Amino acid sequence: MKSRLMPSKLAIAVVAAATACLLIALLTGTSIGVASGIAVGFMIALVLAAAIDCLATRRAWLAAEPTLRRRLPPALAIGVQRTVELALEVQGTRTWITRLHDHMDSSLLVEGQPLDLTLSGGTTVAATYSVMPTRRGEVVFAPADIRICSRYGLLELLMRIGERETRRIYPDFAQVARYAWLAGDRRLSEIGIKTYHQRGEGTDFKQLSEYRFGDPVRHLDWRATLRLEKPIVRQFQNERDQCVLLLIDCGRHGPFRPGTECGDVVVVRGAEARRCGRSTDLRHTRRRGALVCAPQGCHHPQRLDG
Repeated sequence: MKSRLMPSKLAIAVVAAATACLLIALLTGTSIGVASGIAVGFMIALVLAAAIDCLATRRAWLAAEPTLRRRLPPALAIGVQRTVELALEVQGTRTWITRLHDHMDSSLLVEGQPLDLTLSGGTTVAATYSVMPTRRGEVVFAPADIRICSRYGLLELLMRIGERETRRIYPDFAQVARYAWLAGDRRLSEIGIKTYHQRGEGTDFKQLSEYRFGDPVRHLDWRATLRLEKPIVRQFQNERDQCVLLLIDCGRHGPFRPGTECGDVVVVRGAEARRCGRSTDLRHTRRRGALVCAPQGCHHPQRLDG
């Protein structure tokens, strides 16, 4: 386990105080030779004390057998903030004053770091921070950096702790469900869509029903009327099984392909169409992409000019 050393605030304050004392001694008439000897002796003593402090702290830290466990979600979604839970455990009886910084991919937006933690021997300390992905793909959580205050307070040791872990980032499919909820006939007004009565009548047969005053006489079903011995009319509805073409022109933003922002829109809409029982066909050229959603058996266009 490699470590890096940094002087603590206490060590910097000691050096500053010693420098001020030597400056005062020189101003009061102490010879330069004597002041130089005192300075060299002080620096040697400080370096020896720091070396002893470093060795003792490093040995005690390794003997404490520190462990770091992450609790990560199985997968992450773009734009969705998730909490990462950490559990740190050390053995022994000593108390450690630390500062932890977990390392992860630069595409993740992080809140709640670094973490100032006090670790007591034989106990487990829990901590959390939040991450929010900004792009899809694979992200890596590398071993964390932990800064340890030395036994005598002269140094701070920077150590690595934890294991390397990876997670996949996917589009936020929960948004698709939210849009599907908003698409209900009674909720269209919530997203600013107004409905109007359509002029004319549909041509798709819906059902047979008894004749009521005002029904068109031309819709009478004579066979059903003779069979049931009462007036029966045909009811029609607007055509629903339509062929829908979703065309995306990327222009100068780059080639169209699944995995880009434009491609993700087409893939998500295609998944929704298949869930509703429609057949889909994705066609694309270098700059344009099209998603064809049609009823089963409907003719799909054979060419997409690009």
